[in-house]
Amino acid sequence: MANTPPSIAIHPMIIFGFSLMVGFGLGRVWPLPYPILPGSTYVGYGMAALGAVLLLSASREFSRHKTSDSCKVCATTLITSGPYRFFRNPVYVGLTLMLIGYAVKSNNIWLVILVPALLAAVTSYVILKEEAHLEREFGDHYRTYKGAVRRWL
Repeated sequence: MANTPPSIAIHPMIIFGFSLMVGFGLGRVWPLPYPILPGSTYVGYGMAALGAVLLLSASREFSRHKTSDSCKVCATTLITSGPYRFFRNPVYVGLTLMLIGYAVKSNNIWLVILVPALLAAVTSYVILKEEAHLEREFGDHYRTYKGAVRRWL
């Protein structure tokens, strides 16, 4: 193991928080028409709840494997169980679902429009660096996992 933490300059929560603030701000200053469908509030709450369950499930895996969930610390264990069986970044998927759920519930189309930029920023500034770290730490084991499990959905 190389024991070098990932070189992440921007914490992912800052990226998500910034996207939420920009989307909320644009929604107040320049609201765009958004089709309010019957039950959209429930759909929004459902998506946010699904995202929260995914986030908590991923966090539980970190606790179960006794490793840190910090993006600034060296990984000690490659987690491939729980939601990590289905995609490599369930924390970011969960946060994205929560953000989209909030967008649907609050009828803020700007938050939905910003999702591709959010995902591109998280991928570029966080995930690619985390993946390079995991490849250094776990070598072929991580490369095999990476080849078998999707990054996002």
